[in-house]
Amino acid sequence: MDLEEKKVTIDVDAIKKEFPEESLVSNNSAKKKRFECEICRKSFSYKCTLTEHYYYHTDDKRYQCDICPCAFVKKSHMIRHYRTHTNEKPYVCKECHKGFKDNSGLKIHYRVHSNEKPYECDACNKRFRQKGHLNSHVRTSHTNERPHKCEICNRAFGTKWILNNHLRIHTNEKPYECDICKCRFTAKQSLNDHVPLKGVSK
Repeated sequence: MDLEEKKVTIDVDAIKKEFPEESLVSNNSAKKKRFECEICRKSFSYKCTLTEHYYYHTDDKRYQCDICPCAFVKKSHMIRHYRTHTNEKPYVCKECHKGFKDNSGLKIHYRVHSNEKPYECDACNKRFRQKGHLNSHVRTSHTNERPHKCEICNRAFGTKWILNNHLRIHTNEKPYECDICKCRFTAKQSLNDHVPLKGVSK
């Protein structure tokens, strides 16, 4: 696979005209993330990162996977996706030797060993290792927000993970198998509940 970066011309002057310097900088103090997108208000530490971020709003997906139709805004995202085809996991945990497709996945995994939980719920002070886990917690425990909807039966769920488990009811997919009796289950928790009945721990 040729991972050479495609040539892309960015009209910097046009960006500066559309987003004046004063709008790019939230303030002149020494803040860690001082460059702000005027469209979504997301902030960045570097102006070049902000410039790259604008591609998300134009939906300019410049990097195409050679194997499937998927395309991506960032080259790093395309490389990470490509490893789902090759199953390459070059980033290895020094503690348990588990492999990951990118460095960010490895960094998040390290928190399992360090017990670091940097994301705190404002409502109940419960802490989480990942921001996505915090967001899911807030939806299911506090706001009852259910943004993930089943297209088959219109039921809505707080997390995509729960939705994916639910979809297996419609598809009859049972990816979790008991090593003892070969019974299959739609959800991992159902398998975990089943295994002790067979007299073994899993």
